[in-house]
Amino acid sequence: MTTPTLRKLPGGCYAITLCLPPDIAAFAQVECLARGFATPDGFLSCVLNTAMFAEMEAEPPPCPVGFDDRDDDIPF
Repeated sequence: MTTPTLRKLPGGCYAITLCLPPDIAAFAQVECLARGFATPDGFLSCVLNTAMFAEMEAEPPPCPVGFDDRDDDIPF
């Protein structure tokens, strides 16, 4: 089994190696054809890029320390 890797490209970007189990690879093959992509690589790149963009654009999570009217102290 190939280990996922992250390597820097000459232009400064990074490339990853994505390791998929056979059932997910088969799913990507079917979906790429059904959605009009030429290759499963193109489909998976689109899925990954869309997910990363959505995560970057998402609202930041709320502060894990909540304050209410009953507590005037600042937690340390």
